[in-house]
Amino acid sequence: RSLGLDDETMPILLDSIKNHPQLEELDLSFNYCSCLDHLAELVNHPSCRLAKLSLGYLNLWHSTRIDITAFARALRRNKHIKTISLARNK
Repeated sequence: RSLGLDDETMPILLDSIKNHPQLEELDLSFNYCSCLDHLAELVNHPSCRLAKLSLGYLNLWHSTRIDITAFARALRRNKHIKTISLARNK
């Protein structure tokens, strides 16, 4: 939460998380992210066992680059995620 992540550092973190299937909760709230592609890759990865994903206060909808299609497809395929928080995204 509030790690100062942005579009350059977020992919690095998400890529490293793929190797930790024991991770069940991920809170990326209060960071800056204008691209959901890397998050979709994580959620779609076979070892992803996240049950709770928090993406609050990312201001996702302010960016003209946001395309939620890949992320939505990944969420449909992932049977482990039970809770997603998108609070306060404009």
